[in-house]
Amino acid sequence: MRLRHILAALAILFAPLAAQPALAQLRVSRGDEQPMPVAVPAFGGTQGAEIAQVISANLQRSGLFRPLDPASFLERDLSAAIQPRFDSWKQINASALVNGTATMQGGQLRVDFRLWDVYNGQQLLGLQFTSSPENWRRVAHKISDAVYERLTGEKGYFDTRVVFVAETGGRGGKTKRLAIMDQDGANPSYLTELTGWAGFAICTWSLAGVFVLVVSLGNLVPRAFATQKWYRERFPDYPRERKVLIPYLL
Repeated sequence: MRLRHILAALAILFAPLAAQPALAQLRVSRGDEQPMPVAVPAFGGTQGAEIAQVISANLQRSGLFRPLDPASFLERDLSAAIQPRFDSWKQINASALVNGTATMQGGQLRVDFRLWDVYNGQQLLGLQFTSSPENWRRVAHKISDAVYERLTGEKGYFDTRVVFVAETGGRGGKTKRLAIMDQDGANPSYLTELTGWAGFAICTWSLAGVFVLVVSLGNLVPRAFATQKWYRERFPDYPRERKVLIPYLL
């Protein structure tokens, strides 16, 4: 009798659990994320085509955007001051449009650009940058950062510099030098010699260290300017914006 009561009590206790239906299993897999198609036609004016090419390359390298082939563009000769014909860009399936104009004012390069939402037909961003003409690549990087942040909500990283060790020579005779360049590999500058002697002077904190640094400056700086002059005279495609000692400055 006691055993029967115990079994009855257990049946009552576990009955609700037995009555519950089995839980459904839901598998969530990662969605198929496609890069956003974006149109970056050549900017009008001074070095406008080069600026647009750098912006397009930056966005494509991020992996989040797919710049469209300029040959597919139906509207050309855009101006930052005039609203584009959105239907022309919808036909080539552009989700976003970046256009602008570069002009020279008082010896300075001024770049105006606009970012457009093609499907909603509205402007998302409009900015102006002013810089020396030789720094046009940095202006392009800054525009890339602004576009990237507006479309993704995250800070851009295109206007950054990368420090690396450059290695030359074969086995048994390799030379390593500290260098710095833009994040896209442009404008490399070598820092090893002068930076090394400056570090030596600071570490020794002595007149001898300062003397070595001054002698190195007197020897290496004129040589660096003479070398750049030689390259510019013999190679027409040598980057005019490339600095001798300090990137963007000197």
